[in-house]
Amino acid sequence: MIVLFFACQPPQPAEGTIVGNPGKLMPLVGQSENIELTQISGYLDSIAYIPQGAEEWDEEVVVKDLMLDFDLIEDELEVYVEMGEWDSIEMYFNDVFIVGSLYDEREFILDVGEQFINLQAAQQIEIQESMYLLELGQPNWIDSERMLDIDDFEEDFLDLNAQDENFYFALLEQLDDQTTLFEDEDGDGFVDEDERAQPVAVADEEQVQETLPDASEEDDDSDDDVEPVMVESRGCQESQLSLAWCPLLLGLLAIRRRRH
Repeated sequence: MIVLFFACQPPQPAEGTIVGNPGKLMPLVGQSENIELTQISGYLDSIAYIPQGAEEWDEEVVVKDLMLDFDLIEDELEVYVEMGEWDSIEMYFNDVFIVGSLYDEREFILDVGEQFINLQAAQQIEIQESMYLLELGQPNWIDSERMLDIDDFEEDFLDLNAQDENFYFALLEQLDDQTTLFEDEDGDGFVDEDERAQPVAVADEEQVQETLPDASEEDDDSDDDVEPVMVESRGCQESQLSLAWCPLLLGLLAIRRRRH
């Protein structure tokens, strides 16, 4: 009987808050048909995380100065990224240098130099404790057929900066406007079809709507948004009243045993 009186106890408050690890980002370059990239080097100068409603130099803007040198062919570059919801994410690259070859082994170089990437989304860019892939340029951003049409590409080596300005600036535009951020859900370091269908953020304003979540996923999650009906329980209050009667009941039991 005494156990029943003390069985109902209020829940204990949690001790502290669990802090998750930051997300990680790995840059890579979109692959092109009949093109093999042999060097992708440069510096990632900084990343700026801009919350909604903030101006570029407001105190709310989180700026990470990195100055990380990389060669994406030789080594994988993993960068810690700030968790949270951001209106845009700005990335500054410098001294980006790309070397590749065609299927006939003729080589080319592309001196990108400075590169500014402004990532945005239809809604907030939500960065979680996950792995993300930053794909610089979409697949087939380098047109091998157009490169073969360049008159000066008769030797074994072609400097795209010096030989064809139109093609050169078109490639730079591809890198600036067609860079996309994906969540690497399976952690394999590659963008698969499912991940490509749901980009986290894009640099091309015309593709921003593609970052909206699937309607089917919203329907699946709609049940989770329904708030449960809370029913007030008086169990613990009633047990406290019962506890006050405990000495009297024990006394009655003792008297009853003496009579027997």
